[in-house]
Order: sequence, then structure tokens, then C-alpha cells
Amino acid sequence: MDKKLFLLLCLIMPFLSARAGEKMKTTLSCQIYDYRGEMIYYDCVQTPMVRAEFHTNPGENHTYSFDTDRLVTMLVNGREQFILQPGDSLHAVIRYGQDGRPEQVEISGTERAVRQNTLRRDIRDIQLAMRYKTQLLACIAIDTKPADRFRDSHTFMDKVNKLIALEEDGCSPEFLNYLRAEYEGIVYGSYVEYPPLYADTRHVPIEKQGIGDYWTVVDGYQPRSDKASLRCMPYSEFLVLYCFYQRTKEAHAAGKTYTRPRQLEDLYKEIVSFYDGNQRDAILFLIMSNYIRNGKEIEKIDPYLKEYKEKYNLDKEYVAILESLLQ
Repeated sequence: MDKKLFLLLCLIMPFLSARAGEKMKTTLSCQIYDYRGEMIYYDCVQTPMVRAEFHTNPGENHTYSFDTDRLVTMLVNGREQFILQPGDSLHAVIRYGQDGRPEQVEISGTERAVRQNTLRRDIRDIQLAMRYKTQLLACIAIDTKPADRFRDSHTFMDKVNKLIALEEDGCSPEFLNYLRAEYEGIVYGSYVEYPPLYADTRHVPIEKQGIGDYWTVVDGYQPRSDKASLRCMPYSEFLVLYCFYQRTKEAHAAGKTYTRPRQLEDLYKEIVSFYDGNQRDAILFLIMSNYIRNGKEIEKIDPYLKEYKEKYNLDKEYVAILESLLQ
């Protein structure tokens, strides 16, 4: 074989392996200072099968390596988040403040991991500077008017898109899809959920909130269906709200009232009838995993899990996680 060709293959093989879905060694390490807890916890948002814990020892390098073939979101002590992809290695030095929250975070590691997590942190800094809250009940508590929330949401999303456009070189398409899904879930979730929530709590009818026609607030938006976006759990939660919004809109047009499903059976059936493909698969997984974690009358999940596995499941990792949660 020609030496140049051999060297080229050596360079591109890791990328080919990752695209083929091969699991690759991925590493998160942290040095943590001024943390008051006795244990350091690493938890994966997407799966409980990726997790680690360490005894707190200031300055010690807490290293966790695992194999993965897909993007994961790692939580450190339930608060600090890092995005890792197959083959990434990321190191974080985390210093906690007197309020018990991370005050300073410095990251290093492989170029892609550092670039992507820096971009995500830069977006979070924009959010903090704008005081743009992610919890709608917090907006209610300080009486943020719906028109103001809409304006701030538009401004925030515009800033996010501009920053991504400036920094996307060197980031993977999967990460960018995940990142956009994360913030679209917040912004579009505000559009569909905040007006009725404000009406219920502040007793101001939607038509008097100054937001225009509520039934057109997400016209033209196409919900994401790529696998990376659906790895973002908050986005899957938004898709549930999006379903409720569209069903409420249909009922309103017909002069009827829509009641959101609250029981497992009704919610399962609603999602099955509204979505298909990867979206349906991801949302059903979210619904059933949340139900199992709730720990009440778990046996009710059995017929739905059986049907899900037979008819709707596309990502086999979802089934493995659900079965592990039931054990």
C-alpha cells in the first residue's frame, strides 16, 4: 500500500469508526475545590448506566472513562453539565462558592470537546446576562408579562443563533443539533406554554396579554426529529407540550375544550396518535422512564412497554434502559 494512502487511512479511521456507531473510550475528569458534600457524583442525563461517584478530596483528579457510541450529557453533582461525544476527553477544574454552587469552571482536553463545551457555556453566559429564566414558574413569580417574555425569547434566540454561526466551525453536526434543540425547547416552550400559564395564575386572558394571535405563535416551526436533538431530554419534554398545544388549537377551532391527558394510558395514546418515527420513540421512552422512576404502580407499565417494544421502538438503547430501571 502507498505510504501516503496508509497515513491518510490512519488519520480518518477514528472518524469512520465513530460514524459507523462503534463505541469509543470517552473520559471526563474533574478537580473539585470547596465542595461541601461527602461524595462527588457523575450522572449521565440520557442513561443511568453511565455514572460514577468518588469520595470528595480537594484537588484530586476524579477520572471516569466509559465507552459510548453517541453524544451524552454528563452532570457533575447534579448541577454542572458537560457534553461529550465518542472519543472525547474533557478535564474540568471546578471551584465552588460560599453559596454551594459552582463559581468558577476551567476546562481543557481534546480540541472538539473544549470548543463545544466552551460554546455552550458562552450561550449560558448570554442567558445569565439577560436574566433569561428557564423555569416559567419563576417568570410567573416575578410577574413577567407574556409580551415581555416573548420579546426576551426572540432576542435570546437571535443571540444564540448568531453566536453558533460564529463558532460552529470545529463543532460536530450532532452537537450543533443538540445545542439548537436545547434552546429551541426553552424558547418555543415559552411561546406555547407561558400564555395559558400566565392566564391561569395571573387571571389575564390570553387575548389581553399583548402577544397577538396565540394560535399562530409557532406557525412555520418544524419539530426536530434527528437523533442528536432527541438526545436532549428538555427538547423531548417540549415536544410533549407542542403536542398539547396543537391538540388545544384543533379543539379551539372546533369550538371544543381540550383536556390534557394526565394518566399514563391517555398520555401514551395521545403521543402514539400525534407523532411517529424517532420522535414517537424518544417521547414514549421519556414518558415510560419517568413513570418508572416515579415508583408508583409500576406494574401498569407492562402492557405499554410490551406494545412499545413490538411496534414503536427504534433505538434499542431505550429498551435496555427501561428494562434496567424495572429491575
